[in-house]
Amino acid sequence: MNYKWVALSNTTLGALMSSLDTNIVIIALPTISRELRASPVQMLWTIVGYQVIIATFLINFGSSQTCSVGLKLYNLGFAVFTIGSALCSVSQNGLELVAFRMLQGIGAAFLFSNSAAILTDAFPPTKGEGLLG
Repeated sequence: MNYKWVALSNTTLGALMSSLDTNIVIIALPTISRELRASPVQMLWTIVGYQVIIATFLINFGSSQTCSVGLKLYNLGFAVFTIGSALCSVSQNGLELVAFRMLQGIGAAFLFSNSAAILTDAFPPTKGEGLLG
């Protein structure tokens, strides 16, 4: 398979997982709260903490990187996101879940911040394309 289509497939999958994760947690929040006996504040931080971490690290992780570095960071982000997801599944209380969701947010920030660089490398703009023409 051609590199550009592998890059497109992987970056799309990473962005989908990172975005979908927020919606899944919101839908499952009542069950999570009941099973972990978590407080409403802990449940709020389960959602907000994930988003705050992404917003905090997004710019820092993606600033001025070459594609080879971006690809390595993207793969690292996939690993961190997956490890965070696995740890979330074994959380014993609300506080652990909040911490593991924040770890997951770090992985998601790596995924979001490096996707554009990877796609730009895989699909370079040709003359006459883009905003500046």
